[in-house]
Amino acid sequence: MKIFFSTSPRAKQDYSQEIERIYNYFDSVKVHLTDDVIRNISEEEFYSWDAEQRKKYYKDTIRAIKKAEVCIFEATYPSLGVGHLINQALHFGKQVIVLYTDGKKPFMLDSSASDKIVILAYDRETLEEILASALEYAKGNKDVRFDFYISPEIGEYLNKVSREKRIPRSVFLRGLIEEHMKAVADDLLS
Repeated sequence: MKIFFSTSPRAKQDYSQEIERIYNYFDSVKVHLTDDVIRNISEEEFYSWDAEQRKKYYKDTIRAIKKAEVCIFEATYPSLGVGHLINQALHFGKQVIVLYTDGKKPFMLDSSASDKIVILAYDRETLEEILASALEYAKGNKDVRFDFYISPEIGEYLNKVSREKRIPRSVFLRGLIEEHMKAVADDLLS
């Protein structure tokens, strides 16, 4: 399974043991991490990057999110950057698992209406158990690939919508189908 994992570089100071245990767990179950920059960098080094390094990191991170089947974030430490990456993962239709500890549930994430996000609490004793459950859940919720042919006119329209809305064509189509499913469900209930 391809996994994107991230957290705030600042979290490594206060939650270094937990973050290292997460990486060690991923190593032990032999998942493929699409990015490991946070694992290999100190907070000081990360925040000393110049504009060019930050730009490259952002592009590489977005690429890593797109490659992943599941995106997992340790979000105990409040971070707008992590929140942005969670939003990007959801934008790309990825299954997102957010972990937190110490009763520090990430602000606003539990308000998300998306069925693509799962927020899980853990403690020192349950971390690996929670990770195992999260990966099992993610395996069961992987999207199914569906290909079909369209006319050139539909293709042009989808390209235009994709550019204007800045979303992949598949995300737009999935949204249309989900809207239809909700409308039909409402009709069936009435």
